[in-house]
Amino acid sequence: MPRRAICPTLLAFLLLLSLVAVATVQQPKSGGTLRVAWEADITGMDPHLSPGIQSWHVVGNLFNSLLTIDTELNYVPDLAESWRSWRMARSTCFTCARG
Repeated sequence: MPRRAICPTLLAFLLLLSLVAVATVQQPKSGGTLRVAWEADITGMDPHLSPGIQSWHVVGNLFNSLLTIDTELNYVPDLAESWRSWRMARSTCFTCARG
């Protein structure tokens, strides 16, 4: 086989091989185990006493907050059912959900 005929055949084979590899990638599924590596140990699980960015990231995934932010960057209730703010008093009153 001439050298010029081998090059297109080889390219076609490699293209086919890459398409097969893409088609066999597993689809995401729920459940399982997520393993995360940090550059340092976590110092604790109490959000008030644990300094360090590693603890902050882990604790943020374990506990809910009173409010959260939706996809349109609006504050929406998480643990709070409702809230009122007073500008002059610089205070906010939260009504928390039962449970």
